[in-house]
Amino acid sequence: MHKIFRYLIWSFGSLSALLALALLLLILASVTPGGRAVIETSVLKLSAGKILLSGLSADFPDQVSIGQISMQDAEGVWLRIDDLLLDWQPAKLLVGELNITQLQARFISLERLPVAGQESSSSVTSSLPLTLVLNSLFIERFEMAASLAGDAANFQVSGRTALVSIKRAEVELRIQNLEKQGTYSLFASLIDETLDTHMTLQEASAGPLATLAGLSSQTGLNVNVSLAGPLAALQTHIALKLDSLTALLDGNINWIQNSVDLMLTANAPAMHVRSDLAWQTLALKLQLQGELSRLNVNGDCSLQKLMVGQVVIDKLISNLLGKDGQIKLNGELSGVRLATDEPDVLLAEPLLFEAHVATDQANFPVSLALKHSLIDVSGQTTMLTDNSSASLMLSLPRLQPLAALFGLQMTGSADMQLNYAQQNTNKQLALHGSLSLNSDDSVWVKLLGEVANFNLSMSAQDKDIALSSLHVDGKNLSLAAVGDVINGDADFNWQLHLNKLTDIIIDKSGQLTAQGQLHGSLHDLTVSSDLIAELANKAYASESLHAHLQLQHLPNRAEGQLTLVGEFLQAPLEIIATVNSPDLKSVNIVIDKADWKSLQAQGGLQFTENNAMPKGKIDIKVEHLSDFQALLKEPLSGRATASLETNIHNSQALAKFKLAAMHLNLPGRATITQTNLELNISDALGQPQVQGIVDVQGVTIGKLAGSAQLKLEGGLQDLNLQMSATMPDLSGSTAQLSLAAMLNKNNSGEFNWSLQHYLI
Repeated sequence: MHKIFRYLIWSFGSLSALLALALLLLILASVTPGGRAVIETSVLKLSAGKILLSGLSADFPDQVSIGQISMQDAEGVWLRIDDLLLDWQPAKLLVGELNITQLQARFISLERLPVAGQESSSSVTSSLPLTLVLNSLFIERFEMAASLAGDAANFQVSGRTALVSIKRAEVELRIQNLEKQGTYSLFASLIDETLDTHMTLQEASAGPLATLAGLSSQTGLNVNVSLAGPLAALQTHIALKLDSLTALLDGNINWIQNSVDLMLTANAPAMHVRSDLAWQTLALKLQLQGELSRLNVNGDCSLQKLMVGQVVIDKLISNLLGKDGQIKLNGELSGVRLATDEPDVLLAEPLLFEAHVATDQANFPVSLALKHSLIDVSGQTTMLTDNSSASLMLSLPRLQPLAALFGLQMTGSADMQLNYAQQNTNKQLALHGSLSLNSDDSVWVKLLGEVANFNLSMSAQDKDIALSSLHVDGKNLSLAAVGDVINGDADFNWQLHLNKLTDIIIDKSGQLTAQGQLHGSLHDLTVSSDLIAELANKAYASESLHAHLQLQHLPNRAEGQLTLVGEFLQAPLEIIATVNSPDLKSVNIVIDKADWKSLQAQGGLQFTENNAMPKGKIDIKVEHLSDFQALLKEPLSGRATASLETNIHNSQALAKFKLAAMHLNLPGRATITQTNLELNISDALGQPQVQGIVDVQGVTIGKLAGSAQLKLEGGLQDLNLQMSATMPDLSGSTAQLSLAAMLNKNNSGEFNWSLQHYLI
């Protein structure tokens, strides 16, 4: 471990040698304006366009200033430095020392981390090419973008350093948050084999580190680190306090022989650490002794009422015990359930887990297991620097309770095996499994049969990915896909077959076939898909529907067209919709044409990245409702218009639905002269609130005639209903009816209604 420190020192030293040479050439050339222009152009070329200088000047021989430095990569500028000033003593180079009196910058902006490039290997020697002495470092304002700090943060940085050799170095650094209470300081000194390091980190609530970790709701974060003594017996003390959570790591580390003697403890009362992490109590105690390859371990951990995401665990207990590198973990999770109204399928019995790790073997083998009456998982992994593997087996003996969590009706069992291997940069992944379904009338048995198989095989080499095979094979359903991404260009093909529609759609026979392609640069993809359906039933001969989707310039500026043509209920059907993206944040879908018999539709929707519901309006007009008699299997006449309008206001989804029907006639049952429906829904995707009215005029049912009106107001859990009706000639008199009721939804999802009052 001590080699890491030496690598860092040598890297700084190598950089100092290059910096010294560059400074000499820089000063000599920057005396004239022409020389400065040559330097700025040369730096841009030599860095392959990654470093851009402007405003270069020098006061020969001991001062250099640069107006602006921009560091850029394939995605643009990631670092900018304004008003850099360097004061140094070039005469010290004669005695092998790069001595910088002062290095300061007025402003540094770090927009993001640079795009990872190809790593190059280099050897490390036992000495530094130059001694580096930086007497004063000062950055007036260092700005980190919100993508790095969770929220835009500004700091002031000061420090100094002296790198004499890889065995003698000293670094001092202090960072102050300019906007919120926060201080970060570091002092490190290495003299021969003795290290003295002190680091403190103090943040108020919502500091950069806490925000990045999702801990912005906590009152503060404090960390103190102390490493002191010879590298062979380094006294180690690390203390952390986060709100009411305290953690302490104490003991000794032998960096020479890679051995430790440490004790870790942590305790916390009830805490809501993040929106997706909370507990009632936490207690941890862990002791580590010996060489890392033959570690002795003894520890326990317990948590009460743990909440992780949507999962609640009443109690988690675990024990870690190991000797000479053979480490075993055992534990159980009791009272596992979802924090929703879903069935508590794992609650009846604890979920047991165990693992075994062999740190004394070079490939670091790990075996693991998870046991429950509904889930059985076992696996093994090995890890080397350039060679690793993993094998995992999953068995679900009873599918029904687990499928119910996702709203699926599926009974039977499932088995799956996953294998992963990595050698250098080559990765292989294979997955295969089967579903065994009980014979019943569910849609899954009709689609997949009693036994269905699936498999996936893919590989990756550096940034290239190849999907060799993806197959799902069932009784009536089959899916296949192949493709790859090579040098940033994608080429995928897929096919889907639904062989027998009779088992899926009542009173329909035929088949469905779909296929598609995805190809092009990852920044400019094209998708093309075709779907062909052959339909028939006893009432009419075979009909064909053909849908085609063509989209270009995905994922940022999608544009293209969706068409659906064919016959439906013995009448031509044609739908044409256009897709376009006016900017990088929205996608528009416009209905250019939608015609079937007397039905016509028009309108459009806009989808934006920050809104779950699209905005827009769709209008539908039907001149002859009799066109739907074959679908309803009932005689019907009349005409109707409808519209749906959606919008976003104050981050809430709004929806407005209107329906108007004229001259409705259900022969032998009723006639209605005019029906109007209007519904306004606020917070449609959250806690919907409904306000609406249904007005029915000219109703005739047998010998009864009149009109009625229904008003709705409230949420789906407690909807108020008010109805009034008038019959002008009920046995020679006018009759009026009014009533008020409440519609409630109980915990099981069922609706109940209660009559509040009525008047006749």
